[in-house]
Amino acid sequence: MRGHGKSVGTIDGDYFGHCVKDLADTLKALNVTQCHLAGVSLGGIVGLLFAKEFPEMVKSLSFSSIPSQGLEATKKDNGR
Repeated sequence: MRGHGKSVGTIDGDYFGHCVKDLADTLKALNVTQCHLAGVSLGGIVGLLFAKEFPEMVKSLSFSSIPSQGLEATKKDNGR
């Protein structure tokens, strides 16, 4: 994930948007058309947002320990 380890973070404030795009780009590069996603904490938020943006690619979603702020991030776009 961006900003972890030696990776470059984001400068425009759209951290989760970039993480979702990174995940989509990685899966497409690997020719993965559908997958089972699991995430903990921030990874769970990315999984939720990915499933919202690319529902056709997600067979199942499992997440744990998502901070409540993350749930608010999933509502940001359209209030759902």
